Amino acid sequence: MTGYTPETLPPQWWQYMPLETVAYVHGKGGTGKSTVSAHHSGISAMLAQYSAQEEGGEASRTLHIDLNKQGNGCEDLGITGTSVDDQGLNLYEAIALGKPLTPVRDVRPGLDLIVGGQHLELLSGIMPQKIAREGAKANLRLVCAVLPIASQYARIVIDTPPENDILQDLAYPAARFLVVPTKVDVGSLKGLAEVANKYESATALNPDLTLLATVLFDVERSAHAIHREARRKIDAVLAGAAPVMNASISHVATASVESRDKGRLTFELEADILGRVRNRSDAKRRPTPIENLARDYYDFYMELTELMDAHTLAADEGLSA
Repeated sequence: MTGYTPETLPPQWWQYMPLETVAYVHGKGGTGKSTVSAHHSGISAMLAQYSAQEEGGEASRTLHIDLNKQGNGCEDLGITGTSVDDQGLNLYEAIALGKPLTPVRDVRPGLDLIVGGQHLELLSGIMPQKIAREGAKANLRLVCAVLPIASQYARIVIDTPPENDILQDLAYPAARFLVVPTKVDVGSLKGLAEVANKYESATALNPDLTLLATVLFDVERSAHAIHREARRKIDAVLAGAAPVMNASISHVATASVESRDKGRLTFELEADILGRVRNRSDAKRRPTPIENLARDYYDFYMELTELMDAHTLAADEGLSA
């Protein structure tokens, strides 16, 4: 496909986006959007590689979009400060000027990256002008940038920044599914109300958008009472629109710091550990914190795929009824 403007997008353009197009959103920072979205991208690409090896053929590809002026996704994937780190310049020019998106290829096998960073801050001055001229459709400019390359990917994952309405308003309508990582503190729970409001506005631009699920992030593994109370409060804020997943991401401070500092995902750190362990088959061996955290992310992704598949199946059955 060629380039688009909000006025030249094809009818029902969302049909040309991958079924697994997911934006990670929240109204507050520090709730895990960047880390969880990076693991979504990394795990999906890894599983696609394994599947291709088992079944033969070419592995399907994943695109990770770091729509964050801090470039946290780039840190998680280990490309910050490298020769391919353009600090979001290509993404800015694609949204503001209509230039082609040029993903960084294979930051992991089968995983391409649209780099974020400080250049995205420029959109805060430009997008209000676009909206004044184009109306709400200006918020489809990320869609316009991504659609020409969307057919190359089976999965597109979008990391969004906190407390930046301009960038969030671009991300929401570009997704098929919204996933909300959240902590359980009062501030994080308040930020959920903003998600609900933005979701309602975005459906006017993309009626295929679904607020799919909430996942608890950075929670103590054994704090079951806190988990139950958080689920109750989240259901109250979102009126049950985004059920809280059974999977959750545990609080493992040392593992999280090591992962970002090294630019490696937890399952990659886990592989390093297992490569050094001599007694892997010993039933008495206790998993390390990194192994436990890697399992959390894997369980999360598998549950998420089940939710997406179930929603897609229900939608298809509704259309055929």
